[in-house]
Amino acid sequence: MLFIHEMAHVLMALKLGYQVGVIHVYPFGFSAQIYHLDHGQVFEILLILFAGLGMHLLFFPLIEFVYRWDMISFGFRDYLMQINAAILLFNLLPLYPMDGGRIFLCILRFIFSYDFSRKVVLFFSLIFSILLFIIGMWNMKIIMLFLMFLLINEIRRNGEDLVEFSYRQRNHFKLDKNHV
Repeated sequence: MLFIHEMAHVLMALKLGYQVGVIHVYPFGFSAQIYHLDHGQVFEILLILFAGLGMHLLFFPLIEFVYRWDMISFGFRDYLMQINAAILLFNLLPLYPMDGGRIFLCILRFIFSYDFSRKVVLFFSLIFSILLFIIGMWNMKIIMLFLMFLLINEIRRNGEDLVEFSYRQRNHFKLDKNHV
């Protein structure tokens, strides 16, 4: 399921003219390297993201079809349906660099500049992943640690200082006496 999800991203990216690098294999899934994805047109980015997510919507009737033709048991059908739903919902969490985090970035880009939107998404992703780690079950904590690792690498790779960003944004929204 995960490989097909990632290949849908890759095929749509190639169709739209993006360059694609390697596909990373992680303990909890795959990640295709699509060059300059976040800098593309928002509509194109959303097409690439929803291509992968759409595969999970196609898996539901496919799994049901396979079950109806007695190729799998009801228990295995139920298991596959639950796994597919969990992967889809988890991938929609607004945590960068997952699909939900990238969708969140696209939504913010409609309103704000790319740089500001990216900083907001990275900051929100870091806080949200820490909260999920704190309240999550043991198996969720391992996944959240892995996602925090990916997120921190993304922040370091781009030279983002989220603590400074958080401080500046908090002070940005305070009323300035000279502008009242």
